[in-house]
Amino acid sequence: MHSSGITYQDVEQAADAVVGRGEKPTIARVRAEIDVAVLTRSMST
Repeated sequence: MHSSGITYQDVEQAADAVVGRGEKPTIARVRAEIDVAVLTRSMST
């Protein structure tokens, strides 16, 4: 299985989403947000 990896923009968007919810953008929260985004992206293809 080939993975395109995570880009700076992915991390930036995830951090912005976390901050948008009024939370501190910790590594764990940003990772969780990226996991949700990747899962959502894979379900829509």
